[in-house]
Formats: sequence, structure tokens, C-alpha cells
Amino acid sequence: MIGRKVLRNNVRSILRYCLTSGLISSLLTGALFLAGMIRGRGRVLPDLAMFAGIGFLFGFLIPLLVQLLFDIILAQRRVRRLPYLSRIGLLVLLIAVAMLAVYLGFGLLLFRRAMWSFGMLGFVGLMTAVVAMAGSLHNSITEFLGTAFFRDIISGKYYTAREERVIILFVDLSGSTSFAETLPAAWFFQLLNDFLYIVEQSVHYHGGTVYKYLGDGLIAYWPAAPANYAKSREAVRDILAELAEQREALATKYWRTLECTAGLHCGPVLIGELGTMRKEIGLWGDTVNTAQRIQSACRTYGVPLLCSLEYLARLRETQPGAAMPAKLFENVALRGKQKPMTLAAPE
Repeated sequence: MIGRKVLRNNVRSILRYCLTSGLISSLLTGALFLAGMIRGRGRVLPDLAMFAGIGFLFGFLIPLLVQLLFDIILAQRRVRRLPYLSRIGLLVLLIAVAMLAVYLGFGLLLFRRAMWSFGMLGFVGLMTAVVAMAGSLHNSITEFLGTAFFRDIISGKYYTAREERVIILFVDLSGSTSFAETLPAAWFFQLLNDFLYIVEQSVHYHGGTVYKYLGDGLIAYWPAAPANYAKSREAVRDILAELAEQREALATKYWRTLECTAGLHCGPVLIGELGTMRKEIGLWGDTVNTAQRIQSACRTYGVPLLCSLEYLARLRETQPGAAMPAKLFENVALRGKQKPMTLAAPE
């Protein structure tokens, strides 16, 4: 199941990236045409729309070829171990190969006789390669910061902290201390990566943002839009279902089954930029702390998921016709909270 989600995530991401690159290349080539930088080539491409269309195709096909080749090459274990600087060098080489392939393809198809003397296609291809390189660098940076956080930092959205209502999800690997004591360090590190991979792909598939990794778990969040209450619930369901589906395979690999607990809560948080040497988006507030305490209570009651009554009420409001049975636990004393809470375990 996680394989299908990863495929969908990657396909959507690649198509969005290629379409963006195509539009940028189309606008740039159209602007150059209007600026008269290719004046005198009107007999070959008399129409602006055709010229912009060539730019779009270049901008779409070059990043697509680069991404496909890069994914095939990254399937090799030795390549995955390369430092990021070497990966960037590999990307530059792939962009050059893709640009040459697209240039020759279009040249042989449309301008066979004048391909070597007609520099317009080469110029458009070079410009598109620059766009593709910028996109590839962007993708490399977002691997560390996350797409949403990178966009927010660049745009300055949270330069001044602001209060927003969000849905917070805490996920924690059960029994991680025992795993760390009995497994070699390298195996335990791989186990954490396998577990976090399942969690983050499910969160990403349902439109959530991974906020922070916590060693053996993570924090994710969604804006408190009506549709996101169901999405956050489905993300947890998918995580639990995937762990159940891979139960035997993971038990064979690590000698034990992997299980997790999760807590969901909603409310206001303060979101803003942190740091000067390295930028980071931070979330503060009682909502974050309460979500963590709710997740910790899962061990006490022996359930994989607990949520607050406020979250459950909002979830039911967004799906008025759906049956949502839940087992309630009243007067739960959470660490750090003065008043007891009533928690729910959705079934």
C-alpha cells in the first residue's frame, strides 16, 4: 500500500515540477521573442504561440528526462551513498544529456536541414537547462527543510510570528528503547528510517506537513481547514494499516514487530521563524504540548490512537452523515495539565 502512495506522491510532484518549468520556459522564450532578440528568424517560426510552445515543451521534457534518469541511477545503492555535492554534479551532467537529447529530437523532427546552423533551439534549450538546474537545487534544499517550510521561509510568511489554528499529530514508535538495547546501532538506525518512511509518506499523501523528527517519532500538522480533520484521521489509519501489512516482513528483518501510538489534537499555535545561522519554522503553544501528552496516554489505555474531544467534535462536524463511534476515557490526568481531560479512541 505504501508503494502506491509513494508512486502517487512522486508522480504528482514530478508533474508539478515539470509543468512549472515548462511555464517558466514558455514565458521566458515568449518574452525574448517579443523583445526582438531573435529578430530575423520569422520565416522559421513566424508565430509567437509556436515559439512559446517550443519553450514549454523544452521546459517540460528536459526536467522530466532528468528526473527519470536520476531516479533510475539513484536506485543503485552506491549512488545513494554519494555526498550531495556529487549528486549535484550528477544532476548537471544529466541536464546536459537531457538538453542534448531534446535538442537533437526537435532538430531532427522539425528542422532537419538547418539544425546545426539554427541556434535558436540551442539557446532555448540552454535557458531551459538553467531553469531545470534551479529546480533541481530547489528539490535538494527542500529535502532538508521540507517543501512547505522552504516556501514559507523564502516568502517570509512567518518572519513575524502569527497565531493559526492547526491539527497536530504526534506519532511515536512503541518499544524503541528495547530496540535500541538489543539491535546493533546501524540496524536500529535503519529501523527508524523504515518506520519514519511509512509515517511521513502517509502524512504527505494526505496533505500534511512533517514539522519535526523526534528520534523515534515525529510531529506533523495540518491547517485546521474542515477537510483536513478527515485527512489527518486517514493518515493515522494508513500508518497503522501499513505497519500491519508489513508486519511479517519487518519482524523477519528486525526480529520484532513494529507498532506505534498516535495522538491528535487541534487548536491555536504560534508559528514563526527561528534562528539566524539556520532558519527553521517553529510551532509553540499548549496545543502542541497537549497533543504529545495525548499520545503518551495511549500506552496507559492500550490503544494505538487517542484524540481530544475537541478534535473528535470537529471531525464529526465535517462528516455529519458518517458513523464515527469512539470509546471515551473520562477524567484523564495528563502530565503538565491542571485539569483532567476526556479523551477518545476512534474506532
